[in-house]
Amino acid sequence: MKRTIISLFVLFGSLLFLYPALGNDGSIAFVGATIIDGTDAEPLVDGALVITDGRIRTVGPRSAVTIPDGANVVDVSGKYIMPGMINAHGHVGATVGLNGNGGYSS
Repeated sequence: MKRTIISLFVLFGSLLFLYPALGNDGSIAFVGATIIDGTDAEPLVDGALVITDGRIRTVGPRSAVTIPDGANVVDVSGKYIMPGMINAHGHVGATVGLNGNGGYSS
């Protein structure tokens, strides 16, 4: 039983390496989203975002964006796309509602 489980993990893990080569040129297009670019510009409704080889290549109105042949097209209508949200300055101990002194012993 243990050998079977390990074999399955190895098999499925190996298949993950094949994923990038499955039927496209390395491009993925997200279409139909409302795109917020983080520059205080108005949100772009019915936008498209094209990523090729892990880099954003094109962002704009869906009608104006050329999607590469063979790209994986994902319809994200009704969804939002925006830059990642990070907290570049935070203090772990400065939390509200959590007991910072939990009485831990060493």
